[in-house]
Amino acid sequence: MNRTSANHTQHLLQNLEMNSDGEEFDIPTNVCSAASHETRFSIIVRPANPRRQNLRPMIRFLPRLWGMDDSVHGRIVVNNRAQFIFPSREAMDLVIRRGPWSFNEWMIASGIWGRKSAIRFSKSHPFLDPDS
Repeated sequence: MNRTSANHTQHLLQNLEMNSDGEEFDIPTNVCSAASHETRFSIIVRPANPRRQNLRPMIRFLPRLWGMDDSVHGRIVVNNRAQFIFPSREAMDLVIRRGPWSFNEWMIASGIWGRKSAIRFSKSHPFLDPDS
């Protein structure tokens, strides 16, 4: 995600008129399209142990672990999850292929974000037995 498009989307969101009386409102299609475009290469991460895996340090740590600290941006989203936005599908696929990942001595579940499908977090990870 480049800074110009991120600033443009932020500007569009800041200038939305929200109804303070609780009525429903429509978000303009161009704002939804811009947000979908900017987050099209993203992974949602869920900690296995939220008490031991604070999301803020996780957001700083994982891009460095992946070797992409200058190009991957993370943010906290709802339900104790973090979203990592990648600059390309290739970068995102590399992280997925090299997984599974851990943080603070606990595994993390990850899934690809998709606007039309539910995120399917993996429930198990195969590990190689070094003795076999």
